[in-house]
Amino acid sequence: SNLLLDYRMDGTSGFDAINSVGQVNGQLIGPPHRVQRTGDELRKNIAELSIRPNIRFTQGEYDSHFETTTHIDTIENEQVSVFATLPEIDMTRQGITQTPIDTIIGYAANTWSYTLDADGNVLDSSWIVPDTYLVNQYEQNLHQVQNYITPYGIGLDLGPDGFTWVYDVTDYLPILHDTVDIRAGNQQELIDLKFAFIKGTPARDIVDFETIWTAQYNHADIANDNVMQAKDVQLHPEATEYRVKTRTTGHRFGGFQNCAEFCPKYHNLSINGGQQFEWLNWKSCGENPVIDQGGTWIYDRAGWCPGEFSDTYNHEITPYVTPGGIASIDYGMEITPAGMEGVYQVAVQLVSYAGANFSLDASVEEIIAPNDWEYRNRVNPICGQPRIVIKNNGTTPLTSLEVTCNVVGGSEFTSTWEGNLEYLESGEITIQLPSMEFWTTPNPANIFEVRVSSPNGGADEYDGNNYGMATFDRPDHYTGDIALFVKANNAGNENSYTIKNIHGDVVLSRNDIASRESYEDLIGLPDGCYCLEFLDSDEDGLEFFANNDGNGRLYIVRPNNGPVLKSFNPNFGSFVRYCFTLEGATNDISIPEAPRTIDVAPNPGSGLFHVTLSGFANIPITVKVSDVTGRTIYSQEMIPSQESFDHFIDLSSESSGLYFLKVAAPDRTTVERLIKK
Repeated sequence: SNLLLDYRMDGTSGFDAINSVGQVNGQLIGPPHRVQRTGDELRKNIAELSIRPNIRFTQGEYDSHFETTTHIDTIENEQVSVFATLPEIDMTRQGITQTPIDTIIGYAANTWSYTLDADGNVLDSSWIVPDTYLVNQYEQNLHQVQNYITPYGIGLDLGPDGFTWVYDVTDYLPILHDTVDIRAGNQQELIDLKFAFIKGTPARDIVDFETIWTAQYNHADIANDNVMQAKDVQLHPEATEYRVKTRTTGHRFGGFQNCAEFCPKYHNLSINGGQQFEWLNWKSCGENPVIDQGGTWIYDRAGWCPGEFSDTYNHEITPYVTPGGIASIDYGMEITPAGMEGVYQVAVQLVSYAGANFSLDASVEEIIAPNDWEYRNRVNPICGQPRIVIKNNGTTPLTSLEVTCNVVGGSEFTSTWEGNLEYLESGEITIQLPSMEFWTTPNPANIFEVRVSSPNGGADEYDGNNYGMATFDRPDHYTGDIALFVKANNAGNENSYTIKNIHGDVVLSRNDIASRESYEDLIGLPDGCYCLEFLDSDEDGLEFFANNDGNGRLYIVRPNNGPVLKSFNPNFGSFVRYCFTLEGATNDISIPEAPRTIDVAPNPGSGLFHVTLSGFANIPITVKVSDVTGRTIYSQEMIPSQESFDHFIDLSSESSGLYFLKVAAPDRTTVERLIKK
C-alpha cells in the first residue's frame, strides 16, 4: 500500500514509462531500445520448487510428416534521437550549460538494409539514403592559458590588498571570444581574474591558435617517446610566421633524483624530424617574490615555484616550416638509465601570425624599478639606477636606442643604449643616472616615466608602445650613524653581504661570517644612496623550518646595541636587497677584504666545467663535488697561488642532473650549483 512508483518497462510502443500503481508516468529520453525474447531466453526470476511435475508417457506407433510455409517478415531498425541544445553560461553553475531546445527522432542513414532467408543468409540489400542532414556547429575545446601554482598558505599574509600577478595572454586572442568558460583548479583561495585590453598595433597580427597537446604524462613515457610522438599539423594558409609554446611542470617525486618535481631535465622540440630547440626545465625558487610561505617554497622545481606562474617557452619555428604546409611536431626529453619517476603536466600550443607590422620599432615592456608593484618587491624601492625591459618589435636588429626618463615634476635624463636585439627579442637595461639629484622633486605623486626613441638612429614606426610609467615608494632615509647587525645561524659560511653606492661600487662588504656569531658593522658612509645585498649561497635564508641551520637575524640598528630601525624577514630564500639614503653619518669605515667567488662555465654543461676561484690566494682549500644524495664524486685539496685561479672538473661519466660544488676554506665554505646535461 506504500508503493508509489512501479515502472515495469514493458510497453510495446510510445515514449512513456507507465506507472502501474499511480498516475505519475515517466517520459523516456529518446526512443527506447525494445527487445523481443523467445521462450528459451526467458530465464529471469527462476525459483526452485519443492513439488514435482506430473508427467505421463504414452507408447504407440505414429506417422509424422513436416510441412514448411515461408513467411516474409520485417524487423524495424532501432530509432535514434538527436538532441539540439543551446550552449550558454550560467554563472551559478560550473562549465558551459547545454540547454535542450529540440529532439529529432529518426533512423540512422548511410547504412545497409538486408533481406535474409530462413537460415539468416543475405539474399538482397539496399543502401539507406539520408533525407535529413544535421550539422553540429558547436565545438568545445580545452586550452591551458597558464599553469599558476598558488603559494603555500599556512600562516601566509599577503597584506590587506593581496598580491597581483600579471601574465600576457595576447597569443590566446583567437580563443578569448564568443562562449568561453574559464576554470581554475584551485578551490582554497579567493582569486580575482581581470583582463586588460590594450589598444594599438601588435608586432604581428595573430591569425590562429591551436592546442596540440594538453595532458598529464608519466615521466618515463615522455622520455621513451611513448606519448607526444611526432604529429603532423596543418599550418594555417593565411599565416607566414609560427610559434610553438611549451609549458611543462614536474610533479610527484621518488627515486635517487627525486623526479619529476625536484630534478632538472632537458626537454626538446623537434620540427620536421630535426631537433631545433632544447631547454633545461628548471626554475629557481629562492628568489620568489612571495617569501616566508608556509611550506617548502624555496626548493627549486621542474618548471614551477609555489606562488608563481609556470615557465612558458616560446619557440619560433618559422625558419623550419613552409607556410600553409604540414609541420611535424615532436616533443621529447632526455633519457636517463634510472630516475624517471613522477609525472609532467604538459601544454604544447601552436600560434599562427601574419607577417611583421614593422621594420623598425622598439617598445617599453616593463619598468622593473622603481615600481611599487608587489611582484617586484624584492628589488624595490630604489634610490639609484632604474631598470627597464625593452623589446624589438621590428624585423631590423635593434642596436641602439635613446632612453629618456624622469620623475614627474623633476628633470629629464636621456641616455643611449647600445646592444643587439633580434626581431621579437627583449632585454633588460639599467639606466646609469649621474647622481641622486634625479630623484629630487617636490611632487608627492612619486610617478616614474620612461620613453624610448630613435631606434638605430632612425624614426620609430609606431609610437604607441614607446612610453611606460610606474608609481613607486621612496626608500627609507636615515640621519646619523647606523649599523648593520647580523646574527648568524648554524651555517654562517653561506652568508655574505655588500653595500654599493649609486654607481654600483662596493663600499662595504663582509664575507667572513662565522656560524652562531653576531656582528655589528658601522655604516659610516658619506651622504648618498646605498643598496645592501645580503646573500645566502644555499638559498635557504637565515631561517627555514626544513633544515638544521637554526635561526639568524638581520637588522639595521643604531650603533652600540642601539634600537632596531629596520628588521628583515629571516625566511628570505636567496637574498635581501635593501636600498636606503643616508645623511650625516660618521664617515669612518673599515672595508673588509673582497668577497670570495666561484664562477663556472659552461653551466649547464655537458661534462667538463671550467671553475674560476677568486679571493682564495694562498689559502688551503678543498674542492669537492657531490650529488643530490650527498655522495662525494670529486675531491681535491689545493692552495691557489693567485687571486684568480682556474680549475677544471670533469663530470662526463656522471648522470645528468644537479650537483653541488663546495670550496671549503678554514674559515668558511662557498657553494655553487652545477647542472650537467
